[in-house]
Amino acid sequence: MRISQADQNPARTALKHLTQGKYYTDRSKEVVAKAELAMDDYVGPAMNIRNDNGDRSMVHQGRELSVKLRKGDRYLGRAEVNQSAYNNALAKADQFLGQAVKQSADDEKAKLSQILQELRTLSADTRVEEQATGLRKAFSEEGRPRLEAVENDQPGRDVSEHGKPIWDLFETSLVVMEQTGRQLESEQQTLESLIGRLTAIS
Repeated sequence: MRISQADQNPARTALKHLTQGKYYTDRSKEVVAKAELAMDDYVGPAMNIRNDNGDRSMVHQGRELSVKLRKGDRYLGRAEVNQSAYNNALAKADQFLGQAVKQSADDEKAKLSQILQELRTLSADTRVEEQATGLRKAFSEEGRPRLEAVENDQPGRDVSEHGKPIWDLFETSLVVMEQTGRQLESEQQTLESLIGRLTAIS
């Protein structure tokens, strides 16, 4: 980039923040995968609850699924924290990249402007955050109350009414987490491209 040494700082600083963003989205992908793994193998306990007729205790099944739900929620909470840091890093990269565009020579301005445009498109996509927040809300409002009812099962009590909603929650959550993982992979690939192109011209 044919600009002064002092003026190279905005592009280099933007690159630093993009690299930080990549780090955080990598961590998000890891914890979402852990959440998905933690909540798998739900079918047996959920089926037992669904088939309950009051003749046996479902306390064990309720506790087993509650542990899975808590682990999934904890990992998704980490993903939310990571994505917040990711968004902050991208916002800072946007700021410094905008400065770099203004200070760049004409032959580099178009390349930097394109990178900035793609960065803003990436930053505007909030699906990962929305999916994680939506799942955690469902865990709190739907999953926990039903699982608490199952954990408090008493002799002669039929808790089968909770079986299908619990099953559906786990099933839907795994589908959403798989989608979230793919979205995070797309974020990783886009950031790798932006970092590589910015490195080449800064």
